[in-house]
Amino acid sequence: MGYNVAVFIVTCGGMPVLRKTIESMHSKADYDYDFYVLLNGSTDGSEFYLNHYSPKKAHVVVEPENKGLPISYNKILSVIKAKGNYDFVVFVEDDCCFETDGWLKSLVEAYEYLDGMALLCPFRIGYMWPANIGQVHVKNNYIDETKTNTTCYADIKKSPPTTCMLAPMKFFDDFSFDERKPMHSGDLDIGTYCNENDIDMYYVLNVVVRHLEDARPRPKQEFDRFIKCHVPYGI
Repeated sequence: MGYNVAVFIVTCGGMPVLRKTIESMHSKADYDYDFYVLLNGSTDGSEFYLNHYSPKKAHVVVEPENKGLPISYNKILSVIKAKGNYDFVVFVEDDCCFETDGWLKSLVEAYEYLDGMALLCPFRIGYMWPANIGQVHVKNNYIDETKTNTTCYADIKKSPPTTCMLAPMKFFDDFSFDERKPMHSGDLDIGTYCNENDIDMYYVLNVVVRHLEDARPRPKQEFDRFIKCHVPYGI
C-alpha cells in the first residue's frame, strides 16, 4: 500500500459532536491521511477548536454563510483536487463515532480486492436521519473471504448511507453534487449516479461507525423541507 488519502468533513454548528467525531476518527484511523474541513457558516467555536485543539491538523475552509451541502461538498472537493494528487477521498459526517480500530486502513485494504470502480461504507449503527428512508436493495455479492479478512457486502441503494464513505478520486472526475437542491443531503445524487453507471457500493461489515445522537436542534420546518426535497426522487 501507499495510497494518498484525503478525509473531509463539512459542518455547520457541529460542536460538540464534531470534536468527538474527529477524536475517534483520528485515534483509530491507523493510516496516514490529509484532513480537510469546510465550516459552513459555523459560529460555534469550530474554527478555534480546529486551529488549536484538533488532534489532526486540518486544512480549514471557512464559508461565512451556510449555502447548503451540495455547494459545500463541491467546494471542498475542488480544494482537495487543487491541493494534492489523491488516490482516495473519504467523506465523514460531523456527528459520528468510529468504533473500529484501523477503520481507514481496513477500507483501503478492502478496496484492493475489488474490480473496477466502487464506493465503500462502514457498517452504520445508531441514529438514522431521513436520508435513509426508502432505500432500495438492488443486488448483493460477497468478496471471497479466503483472500481477505475484510468481509464486504455489496449493497446498491438509491439513497446510500453517507455517515462515512470512501471513494476513488477518479469517481469525482465525472460526478458532482446537484447545487440546484440546496437542502438536499447529496445521498440521492450519489445513489442515482452509481445506479446509472453500474458502480457498486459496499458495506465493510468489520468496520463499524456509530451515528451520534445529534445535539443540534431539528425543528419541524427543517424536517418538512428535508422530506420535500426528497419526494420527487422516489422517497
